[in-house]
Amino acid sequence: MTANQERHTVRRWSKLLLSGLIGIFSLAAVYTTYLIINYASALQQSYPYNFGWAASQAVGEFARLQERVAAYGLPDGDTQLDEVLLRFEIIRNRIDVLRGVGMAAFIARFPDQGSFIDQFSASLDDLSSILTQTSISRAEAVREVRHRLAPIGSELSRFTSAANQFDSEEVANGQQRLISLHWTFSALAGGLMLCGSAFLVLLMFQNRQAQRAHDRQKELAKELLAARDRAELASRAKSRFLATMSHELRTPLNAIIGFSEMIEKEMHGPAGSPQYPEYAGYILNSGTHMLSLVEDILTTAKLESGNYDLDLRKVDVALAVKAVTIMLRGNPLASGREITLAPACVWPILMVDERALRQMLINLLTNALKFSTPSGVVLLTSGFTRESNHFEIAVEDRGIGMTEEQAAMAVLPFQQIDDGTNRHYEGTGLGLTIVKGLIEAHGGQLRIRSEPNRGTEVALLFCRSAVIEGGGEGLRESAVVSSLEPKLNLASERL
Repeated sequence: MTANQERHTVRRWSKLLLSGLIGIFSLAAVYTTYLIINYASALQQSYPYNFGWAASQAVGEFARLQERVAAYGLPDGDTQLDEVLLRFEIIRNRIDVLRGVGMAAFIARFPDQGSFIDQFSASLDDLSSILTQTSISRAEAVREVRHRLAPIGSELSRFTSAANQFDSEEVANGQQRLISLHWTFSALAGGLMLCGSAFLVLLMFQNRQAQRAHDRQKELAKELLAARDRAELASRAKSRFLATMSHELRTPLNAIIGFSEMIEKEMHGPAGSPQYPEYAGYILNSGTHMLSLVEDILTTAKLESGNYDLDLRKVDVALAVKAVTIMLRGNPLASGREITLAPACVWPILMVDERALRQMLINLLTNALKFSTPSGVVLLTSGFTRESNHFEIAVEDRGIGMTEEQAAMAVLPFQQIDDGTNRHYEGTGLGLTIVKGLIEAHGGQLRIRSEPNRGTEVALLFCRSAVIEGGGEGLRESAVVSSLEPKLNLASERL
Protein backbone atom coordinates (compact mmCIF):
# COMPACT_ATOMS: atom_id res chain seq x y z
CA MET A 1 0.00 0.00 0.00
CA THR A 2 1.35 3.39 -0.99
CA ALA A 3 1.57 6.42 1.29
CA ASN A 4 -1.37 8.08 -0.48
CA GLN A 5 -3.50 4.98 -0.04
CA GLU A 6 -2.57 4.80 3.64
CA ARG A 7 -3.52 8.46 4.14
CA HIS A 8 -6.77 7.86 2.30
CA THR A 9 -7.54 4.85 4.51
CA VAL A 10 -6.75 6.82 7.67
CA ARG A 11 -8.98 9.69 6.56
CA ARG A 12 -11.79 7.30 5.71
CA TRP A 13 -11.64 5.53 9.10
CA SER A 14 -11.36 8.91 10.85
CA LYS A 15 -14.52 10.09 9.13
CA LEU A 16 -16.32 6.88 10.08
CA LEU A 17 -15.19 7.24 13.69
CA LEU A 18 -16.26 10.87 13.78
CA SER A 19 -19.66 9.91 12.38
CA GLY A 20 -19.96 7.17 15.00
CA LEU A 21 -19.09 9.55 17.82
CA ILE A 22 -21.58 12.11 16.56
CA GLY A 23 -24.23 9.38 16.50
CA ILE A 24 -23.32 8.31 20.03
CA PHE A 25 -23.54 11.91 21.23
CA SER A 26 -26.96 12.28 19.61
CA LEU A 27 -28.30 9.07 21.16
CA ALA A 28 -26.78 10.00 24.52
CA ALA A 29 -28.46 13.41 24.38
CA VAL A 30 -31.86 11.82 23.63
CA TYR A 31 -31.39 9.23 26.35
CA THR A 32 -30.28 11.88 28.84
CA THR A 33 -33.42 13.87 28.11
CA TYR A 34 -35.49 10.75 28.68
CA LEU A 35 -33.71 10.08 31.98
CA ILE A 36 -34.25 13.65 33.15
CA ILE A 37 -37.98 13.40 32.42
CA ASN A 38 -38.09 10.00 34.10
CA TYR A 39 -36.10 11.39 37.02
CA ALA A 40 -38.60 14.21 37.45
CA SER A 41 -41.45 11.73 37.32
CA ALA A 42 -39.72 9.61 39.94
CA LEU A 43 -39.28 12.66 42.12
CA GLN A 44 -42.96 13.41 41.80
CA GLN A 45 -43.84 9.84 42.65
CA SER A 46 -41.40 9.71 45.54
CA TYR A 47 -43.97 11.39 47.78
CA PRO A 48 -46.68 8.70 47.96
CA TYR A 49 -47.06 9.59 51.66
CA ASN A 50 -49.67 12.10 50.45
CA PHE A 51 -52.07 9.17 50.40
CA GLY A 52 -51.13 8.11 53.92
CA TRP A 53 -51.28 11.70 55.08
CA ALA A 54 -54.78 12.07 53.66
CA ALA A 55 -55.86 8.84 55.38
CA SER A 56 -54.44 10.05 58.70
CA GLN A 57 -56.18 13.38 58.26
CA ALA A 58 -59.43 11.51 57.64
CA VAL A 59 -58.97 9.60 60.93
CA GLY A 60 -58.39 12.86 62.82
CA GLU A 61 -61.38 14.56 61.25
CA PHE A 62 -63.50 11.49 62.01
CA ALA A 63 -62.59 11.76 65.68
CA ARG A 64 -63.52 15.44 65.68
CA LEU A 65 -66.80 14.52 64.03
CA GLN A 66 -67.59 12.03 66.81
CA GLU A 67 -66.73 14.68 69.39
CA ARG A 68 -69.03 17.27 67.78
CA VAL A 69 -71.88 14.76 67.50
CA ALA A 70 -71.51 13.89 71.18
CA ALA A 71 -71.43 17.58 72.15
CA TYR A 72 -74.50 18.25 69.99
CA GLY A 73 -76.42 15.59 71.92
CA LEU A 74 -75.86 17.17 75.39
CA PRO A 75 -78.99 18.88 76.74
CA ASP A 76 -77.13 21.89 78.03
CA GLY A 77 -74.47 22.03 75.22
CA ASP A 78 -73.96 25.01 73.00
CA THR A 79 -72.86 23.03 69.87
CA GLN A 80 -74.98 23.81 66.85
CA LEU A 81 -76.12 21.51 64.05
CA ASP A 82 -74.20 23.61 61.49
CA GLU A 83 -70.93 22.80 63.25
CA VAL A 84 -71.67 19.10 63.02
CA LEU A 85 -72.61 19.31 59.36
CA LEU A 86 -69.40 21.28 58.72
CA ARG A 87 -67.41 18.34 60.10
CA PHE A 88 -69.24 16.05 57.71
CA GLU A 89 -68.18 18.30 54.80
CA ILE A 90 -64.53 18.31 55.99
CA ILE A 91 -64.45 14.50 56.07
CA ARG A 92 -65.99 14.39 52.58
CA ASN A 93 -63.16 16.69 51.45
CA ARG A 94 -60.58 14.31 52.89
CA ILE A 95 -62.29 11.43 51.05
CA ASP A 96 -61.99 13.39 47.79
CA VAL A 97 -58.27 13.90 48.50
CA LEU A 98 -57.84 10.16 49.05
CA ARG A 99 -59.51 9.43 45.72
CA GLY A 100 -57.04 11.76 43.89
CA VAL A 101 -53.65 10.65 45.32
CA GLY A 102 -52.67 7.11 44.42
CA MET A 103 -56.04 5.48 45.08
CA ALA A 104 -55.75 3.16 42.09
CA ALA A 105 -52.29 1.93 43.12
CA PHE A 106 -53.49 1.46 46.71
CA ILE A 107 -56.50 -0.60 45.66
CA ALA A 108 -54.26 -2.69 43.38
CA ARG A 109 -52.05 -3.38 46.39
CA PHE A 110 -54.97 -3.87 48.87
CA PRO A 111 -57.99 -4.97 46.87
CA ASP A 112 -60.01 -5.71 50.03
CA GLN A 113 -60.03 -1.97 50.76
CA GLY A 114 -61.41 -1.03 47.39
CA SER A 115 -65.03 -0.54 48.46
CA PHE A 116 -64.41 1.15 51.80
CA ILE A 117 -64.20 4.74 50.55
CA ASP A 118 -67.49 4.46 48.65
CA GLN A 119 -69.21 2.83 51.63
CA PHE A 120 -67.74 5.45 53.96
CA SER A 121 -68.95 8.27 51.76
CA ALA A 122 -72.48 6.73 51.54
CA SER A 123 -72.59 6.27 55.33
CA LEU A 124 -71.69 9.92 55.88
CA ASP A 125 -74.52 11.00 53.60
CA ASP A 126 -77.01 8.82 55.51
CA LEU A 127 -75.82 10.03 58.92
CA SER A 128 -75.97 13.71 57.95
CA SER A 129 -79.52 13.20 56.70
CA ILE A 130 -80.53 11.63 60.05
CA LEU A 131 -79.36 14.69 61.92
CA THR A 132 -81.43 16.97 59.70
CA GLN A 133 -84.70 15.00 60.12
CA THR A 134 -87.43 16.74 62.12
CA SER A 135 -89.51 13.64 62.76
CA ILE A 136 -87.26 12.45 65.54
CA SER A 137 -85.78 14.23 68.52
CA ARG A 138 -82.22 15.48 68.74
CA ALA A 139 -81.31 12.88 71.40
CA GLU A 140 -82.59 10.00 69.31
CA ALA A 141 -80.82 11.29 66.21
CA VAL A 142 -77.54 11.70 68.08
CA ARG A 143 -77.81 8.27 69.61
CA GLU A 144 -78.48 6.68 66.21
CA VAL A 145 -75.58 8.53 64.60
CA ARG A 146 -73.07 7.63 67.35
CA HIS A 147 -74.19 4.01 67.18
CA ARG A 148 -73.52 3.82 63.46
CA LEU A 149 -70.25 5.79 63.63
CA ALA A 150 -68.57 3.30 65.98
CA PRO A 151 -68.02 0.47 63.45
CA ILE A 152 -67.04 2.97 60.76
CA GLY A 153 -64.21 4.22 62.98
CA SER A 154 -62.72 0.73 63.29
CA GLU A 155 -62.93 0.24 59.52
CA LEU A 156 -61.30 3.64 58.98
CA SER A 157 -58.47 2.64 61.32
CA ARG A 158 -57.81 -0.54 59.34
CA PHE A 159 -57.90 1.51 56.10
CA THR A 160 -55.41 4.01 57.53
CA SER A 161 -53.10 1.20 58.69
CA ALA A 162 -53.09 -0.28 55.17
CA ALA A 163 -52.50 3.21 53.70
CA ASN A 164 -49.47 3.73 55.96
CA GLN A 165 -48.08 0.34 54.94
CA PHE A 166 -48.58 1.22 51.27
CA ASP A 167 -46.92 4.55 51.95
CA SER A 168 -43.82 2.88 53.43
CA GLU A 169 -43.49 0.42 50.56
CA GLU A 170 -43.81 3.14 47.92
CA VAL A 171 -41.23 5.34 49.64
CA ALA A 172 -38.76 2.44 49.72
CA ASN A 173 -39.38 1.66 46.03
CA GLY A 174 -39.02 5.32 45.09
CA GLN A 175 -35.73 5.63 46.92
CA GLN A 176 -34.41 2.51 45.23
CA ARG A 177 -35.46 3.86 41.82
CA LEU A 178 -33.80 7.19 42.51
CA ILE A 179 -30.59 5.42 43.43
CA SER A 180 -30.72 3.35 40.21
CA LEU A 181 -31.34 6.44 38.09
CA HIS A 182 -28.50 8.21 39.84
CA TRP A 183 -26.02 5.47 38.95
CA THR A 184 -27.33 5.26 35.40
CA PHE A 185 -27.02 9.00 34.99
CA SER A 186 -23.50 8.94 36.47
CA ALA A 187 -22.44 6.16 34.07
CA LEU A 188 -23.90 8.05 31.13
CA ALA A 189 -22.12 11.24 32.17
CA GLY A 190 -18.85 9.32 32.43
CA GLY A 191 -19.40 7.78 29.00
CA LEU A 192 -20.11 11.18 27.53
CA MET A 193 -16.93 12.53 29.06
CA LEU A 194 -14.94 9.66 27.51
CA CYS A 195 -16.61 10.15 24.12
CA GLY A 196 -15.98 13.87 24.33
CA SER A 197 -12.33 13.27 25.10
CA ALA A 198 -12.04 10.81 22.21
CA PHE A 199 -13.81 13.30 19.97
CA LEU A 200 -11.37 16.06 20.90
CA VAL A 201 -8.37 13.75 20.39
CA LEU A 202 -9.73 12.69 17.00
CA LEU A 203 -10.34 16.29 16.00
CA MET A 204 -6.76 17.15 16.95
CA PHE A 205 -5.55 14.16 14.94
CA GLN A 206 -7.67 15.19 11.95
CA ASN A 207 -6.41 18.75 12.23
CA ARG A 208 -2.85 17.49 12.28
CA GLN A 209 -3.49 15.28 9.25
CA ALA A 210 -5.13 18.19 7.42
CA GLN A 211 -2.16 20.42 8.25
CA ARG A 212 0.24 17.79 6.94
CA ALA A 213 -1.83 17.40 3.78
CA HIS A 214 -1.88 21.18 3.38
CA ASP A 215 1.88 21.39 3.81
CA ARG A 216 2.36 18.54 1.36
CA GLN A 217 0.03 20.25 -1.11
CA LYS A 218 2.03 23.45 -0.82
CA GLU A 219 5.22 21.51 -1.47
CA LEU A 220 3.64 19.81 -4.47
CA ALA A 221 2.42 23.18 -5.73
CA LYS A 222 5.93 24.56 -5.45
CA GLU A 223 7.31 21.50 -7.22
CA LEU A 224 4.70 21.81 -9.97
CA LEU A 225 5.48 25.49 -10.42
CA ALA A 226 9.18 24.70 -10.60
CA ALA A 227 8.48 21.86 -13.07
CA ARG A 228 6.31 24.19 -15.16
CA ASP A 229 9.07 26.81 -15.21
CA ARG A 230 11.59 24.17 -16.21
CA ALA A 231 9.24 22.90 -18.92
CA GLU A 232 8.70 26.41 -20.26
CA LEU A 233 12.45 27.02 -20.28
CA ALA A 234 12.97 23.70 -22.04
CA SER A 235 10.25 24.52 -24.56
CA ARG A 236 11.76 27.93 -25.30
CA ALA A 237 15.20 26.35 -25.52
CA LYS A 238 13.83 23.72 -27.90
CA SER A 239 12.21 26.37 -30.05
CA ARG A 240 15.40 28.41 -30.13
CA PHE A 241 17.40 25.29 -30.93
CA LEU A 242 15.08 24.27 -33.76
CA ALA A 243 15.01 27.79 -35.17
CA THR A 244 18.78 28.07 -35.00
CA MET A 245 19.39 24.59 -36.41
CA SER A 246 16.85 25.06 -39.18
CA HIS A 247 18.54 28.32 -40.14
CA GLU A 248 21.96 26.70 -39.98
CA LEU A 249 20.74 23.74 -42.03
CA ARG A 250 18.86 25.74 -44.62
CA THR A 251 21.85 27.90 -45.51
CA PRO A 252 24.15 25.04 -46.66
CA LEU A 253 21.19 23.12 -48.09
CA ASN A 254 20.27 26.05 -50.29
CA ALA A 255 23.87 26.18 -51.48
CA ILE A 256 23.91 22.43 -52.15
CA ILE A 257 20.63 22.61 -54.01
CA GLY A 258 21.71 25.62 -56.05
CA PHE A 259 25.06 24.23 -57.11
CA SER A 260 23.55 20.79 -57.79
CA GLU A 261 20.96 22.33 -60.04
CA MET A 262 23.68 24.27 -61.89
CA ILE A 263 25.70 21.08 -62.42
CA GLU A 264 22.66 19.04 -63.42
CA LYS A 265 21.63 21.57 -66.04
CA GLU A 266 25.29 22.28 -67.05
CA MET A 267 24.60 25.97 -66.85
CA HIS A 268 28.33 26.84 -67.20
CA GLY A 269 29.26 24.24 -69.79
CA PRO A 270 29.68 20.45 -69.93
CA ALA A 271 30.40 18.73 -66.60
CA GLY A 272 32.88 16.35 -68.13
CA SER A 273 31.68 12.86 -67.38
CA PRO A 274 28.05 12.11 -68.33
CA GLN A 275 27.42 10.59 -64.85
CA TYR A 276 28.03 13.94 -63.10
CA PRO A 277 24.71 15.49 -64.07
CA GLU A 278 22.95 12.30 -62.90
CA TYR A 279 24.78 12.39 -59.57
CA ALA A 280 24.03 16.08 -59.26
CA GLY A 281 20.34 15.19 -59.74
CA TYR A 282 20.57 12.76 -56.83
CA ILE A 283 22.17 15.46 -54.68
CA LEU A 284 19.49 17.93 -55.73
CA ASN A 285 16.64 15.56 -54.83
CA SER A 286 18.19 14.68 -51.45
CA GLY A 287 18.86 18.32 -50.62
CA THR A 288 15.32 19.31 -51.58
CA HIS A 289 13.93 16.51 -49.40
CA MET A 290 16.08 17.57 -46.45
CA LEU A 291 15.01 21.19 -46.88
CA SER A 292 11.34 20.18 -46.80
CA LEU A 293 11.98 18.20 -43.59
CA VAL A 294 13.63 21.20 -41.98
CA GLU A 295 10.74 23.44 -43.04
CA ASP A 296 8.19 21.00 -41.59
CA ILE A 297 10.05 20.72 -38.27
CA LEU A 298 10.40 24.49 -38.01
CA THR A 299 6.73 25.05 -38.78
CA THR A 300 5.71 22.42 -36.21
CA ALA A 301 7.91 24.01 -33.57
CA LYS A 302 6.43 27.44 -34.23
CA LEU A 303 2.88 26.12 -34.04
CA GLU A 304 3.53 24.26 -30.78
CA SER A 305 5.12 27.31 -29.17
CA GLY A 306 2.41 29.66 -30.48
CA ASN A 307 4.96 31.80 -32.28
CA TYR A 308 3.62 31.28 -35.80
CA ASP A 309 2.78 34.73 -37.16
CA LEU A 310 0.04 34.86 -39.79
CA ASP A 311 0.24 37.37 -42.62
CA LEU A 312 -3.46 37.79 -43.31
CA ARG A 313 -4.26 39.12 -46.77
CA LYS A 314 -6.98 38.81 -49.39
CA VAL A 315 -6.27 35.57 -51.25
CA ASP A 316 -8.07 34.23 -54.33
CA VAL A 317 -8.59 30.55 -53.52
CA ALA A 318 -8.74 29.56 -57.20
CA LEU A 319 -5.34 31.11 -57.94
CA ALA A 320 -3.87 29.44 -54.84
CA VAL A 321 -5.16 26.04 -55.99
CA LYS A 322 -3.80 26.71 -59.46
CA ALA A 323 -0.35 27.54 -58.10
CA VAL A 324 -0.34 24.40 -55.90
CA THR A 325 -1.31 22.07 -58.74
CA ILE A 326 1.40 23.56 -60.96
CA MET A 327 3.93 22.89 -58.21
CA LEU A 328 2.72 19.26 -57.97
CA ARG A 329 3.65 18.61 -61.63
CA GLY A 330 7.23 18.06 -60.60
CA ASN A 331 6.32 15.68 -57.79
CA PRO A 332 6.90 11.98 -58.60
CA LEU A 333 3.72 11.12 -56.66
CA ALA A 334 1.66 12.91 -59.33
CA SER A 335 2.80 10.57 -62.09
CA GLY A 336 -0.26 9.00 -63.73
CA ARG A 337 -2.68 10.22 -61.09
CA GLU A 338 -5.71 12.40 -61.70
CA ILE A 339 -7.11 15.33 -59.74
CA THR A 340 -10.80 15.95 -60.38
CA LEU A 341 -12.66 19.09 -59.40
CA ALA A 342 -16.19 18.54 -58.16
CA PRO A 343 -18.97 20.33 -60.11
CA ALA A 344 -20.27 23.67 -58.84
CA CYS A 345 -17.20 24.47 -56.78
CA VAL A 346 -17.13 27.87 -55.10
CA TRP A 347 -13.90 29.90 -55.16
CA PRO A 348 -14.25 32.97 -52.93
CA ILE A 349 -11.73 35.53 -51.73
CA LEU A 350 -10.47 34.64 -48.24
CA MET A 351 -8.67 36.71 -45.63
CA VAL A 352 -5.90 34.19 -44.90
CA ASP A 353 -2.16 33.70 -44.90
CA GLU A 354 -1.44 32.76 -48.53
CA ARG A 355 1.73 30.87 -47.73
CA ALA A 356 -0.05 28.86 -45.02
CA LEU A 357 -3.00 28.14 -47.36
CA ARG A 358 -0.69 26.82 -50.05
CA GLN A 359 1.19 24.69 -47.54
CA MET A 360 -2.07 23.17 -46.26
CA LEU A 361 -3.24 22.39 -49.80
CA ILE A 362 0.14 20.90 -50.75
CA ASN A 363 0.15 18.65 -47.67
CA LEU A 364 -3.43 17.46 -48.24
CA LEU A 365 -2.98 16.81 -51.96
CA THR A 366 0.40 15.14 -51.42
CA ASN A 367 -1.10 12.81 -48.80
CA ALA A 368 -4.04 12.02 -51.10
CA LEU A 369 -1.69 11.22 -53.99
CA LYS A 370 0.64 9.23 -51.74
CA PHE A 371 -2.08 6.98 -50.34
CA SER A 372 -4.00 6.52 -53.62
CA THR A 373 -3.52 3.72 -56.09
CA PRO A 374 -1.53 4.59 -59.25
CA SER A 375 -4.78 4.83 -61.20
CA GLY A 376 -6.68 6.46 -58.40
CA VAL A 377 -8.55 9.75 -58.61
CA VAL A 378 -8.23 12.59 -56.10
CA LEU A 379 -11.37 14.72 -55.77
CA LEU A 380 -11.04 18.38 -54.82
CA THR A 381 -14.21 20.17 -53.69
CA SER A 382 -14.98 23.58 -52.25
CA GLY A 383 -18.10 25.32 -51.02
CA PHE A 384 -20.09 26.36 -47.99
CA THR A 385 -21.26 23.83 -45.41
CA ARG A 386 -24.92 22.97 -45.08
CA GLU A 387 -25.29 25.30 -42.12
CA SER A 388 -23.29 27.98 -44.03
CA ASN A 389 -21.17 28.54 -40.94
CA HIS A 390 -17.93 27.55 -42.68
CA PHE A 391 -16.31 27.56 -46.05
CA GLU A 392 -14.61 24.25 -46.72
CA ILE A 393 -11.96 22.95 -49.09
CA ALA A 394 -12.00 19.14 -49.13
CA VAL A 395 -9.57 16.64 -50.63
CA GLU A 396 -10.89 13.11 -51.08
CA ASP A 397 -9.04 9.99 -52.20
CA ARG A 398 -9.97 6.36 -52.75
CA GLY A 399 -6.89 4.96 -51.04
CA ILE A 400 -6.22 2.73 -48.04
CA GLY A 401 -8.36 4.76 -45.58
CA MET A 402 -8.15 4.77 -41.78
CA THR A 403 -10.11 3.78 -38.71
CA GLU A 404 -11.32 6.41 -36.20
CA GLU A 405 -8.43 5.59 -33.88
CA GLN A 406 -5.92 5.90 -36.73
CA ALA A 407 -7.47 9.20 -37.85
CA ALA A 408 -7.10 10.59 -34.32
CA MET A 409 -3.46 9.46 -34.27
CA ALA A 410 -2.71 10.86 -37.72
CA VAL A 411 -2.85 14.49 -36.51
CA LEU A 412 -0.27 13.86 -33.77
CA PRO A 413 3.36 14.88 -34.45
CA PHE A 414 5.65 12.25 -35.96
CA GLN A 415 2.84 9.68 -36.15
CA GLN A 416 2.25 7.49 -39.17
CA ILE A 417 -0.40 4.82 -39.58
CA ASP A 418 1.94 2.47 -41.46
CA ASP A 419 4.69 2.56 -38.84
CA GLY A 420 6.14 -0.93 -38.96
CA THR A 421 9.59 -2.11 -39.89
CA ASN A 422 8.52 -2.45 -43.54
CA ARG A 423 7.00 0.93 -44.15
CA HIS A 424 5.38 1.42 -47.53
CA TYR A 425 5.00 5.20 -47.28
CA GLU A 426 7.79 7.58 -46.45
CA GLY A 427 7.58 10.85 -44.52
CA THR A 428 8.03 12.42 -41.12
CA GLY A 429 4.39 12.22 -40.07
CA LEU A 430 4.10 16.02 -39.72
CA GLY A 431 1.83 16.72 -42.70
CA LEU A 432 -1.58 16.59 -40.99
CA THR A 433 -0.11 17.98 -37.78
CA ILE A 434 1.00 21.10 -39.63
CA VAL A 435 -2.33 21.38 -41.47
CA LYS A 436 -4.26 21.09 -38.20
CA GLY A 437 -2.09 23.72 -36.54
CA LEU A 438 -2.34 26.16 -39.45
CA ILE A 439 -6.12 25.88 -39.87
CA GLU A 440 -6.66 26.30 -36.11
CA ALA A 441 -4.34 29.33 -36.18
CA HIS A 442 -6.84 30.80 -38.66
CA GLY A 443 -9.70 30.05 -36.24
CA GLY A 444 -10.94 27.12 -38.33
CA GLN A 445 -11.13 23.35 -37.98
CA LEU A 446 -9.73 20.23 -39.58
CA ARG A 447 -12.26 17.49 -40.38
CA ILE A 448 -11.27 13.92 -41.23
CA ARG A 449 -13.69 11.29 -42.52
CA SER A 450 -12.23 7.93 -43.40
CA GLU A 451 -13.03 4.24 -43.72
CA PRO A 452 -10.48 1.44 -44.12
CA ASN A 453 -10.00 0.39 -47.76
CA ARG A 454 -12.55 2.98 -48.94
CA GLY A 455 -10.61 6.21 -48.81
CA THR A 456 -10.26 9.40 -46.81
CA GLU A 457 -11.73 12.90 -46.97
CA VAL A 458 -9.86 15.72 -45.24
CA ALA A 459 -11.48 19.16 -45.19
CA LEU A 460 -10.29 22.63 -44.21
CA LEU A 461 -13.15 24.51 -42.51
CA PHE A 462 -12.68 28.30 -42.55
CA CYS A 463 -14.92 30.54 -40.49
CA ARG A 464 -17.54 32.43 -42.48
CA SER A 465 -15.97 35.68 -41.24
CA ALA A 466 -12.85 34.85 -43.26
CA VAL A 467 -14.82 35.03 -46.55
CA ILE A 468 -14.44 38.47 -48.14
CA GLU A 469 -16.31 37.94 -51.42
CA GLY A 470 -17.10 35.23 -53.93
CA GLY A 471 -15.30 34.69 -57.29
CA GLY A 472 -11.74 34.10 -58.39
CA GLU A 473 -9.92 32.42 -61.25
CA GLY A 474 -11.77 29.29 -62.28
CA LEU A 475 -10.55 25.78 -62.91
CA ARG A 476 -11.77 23.20 -65.35
CA GLU A 477 -13.87 20.45 -63.87
CA SER A 478 -11.11 17.82 -64.20
CA ALA A 479 -7.40 17.66 -64.84
CA VAL A 480 -4.57 15.15 -64.82
CA VAL A 481 -1.35 15.72 -62.91
CA SER A 482 1.65 13.97 -64.39
CA SER A 483 5.32 14.68 -63.98
CA LEU A 484 6.19 12.74 -67.08
CA GLU A 485 3.43 14.00 -69.33
CA PRO A 486 1.73 17.03 -67.77
CA LYS A 487 -1.95 17.00 -68.67
CA LEU A 488 -3.20 19.53 -66.10
CA ASN A 489 -4.79 22.39 -68.02
CA LEU A 490 -5.72 25.28 -65.69
CA ALA A 491 -7.86 27.89 -67.40
CA SER A 492 -7.75 31.53 -66.48
CA GLU A 493 -11.45 32.03 -66.87
CA ARG A 494 -13.74 32.04 -63.85
CA LEU A 495 -16.06 29.12 -63.08
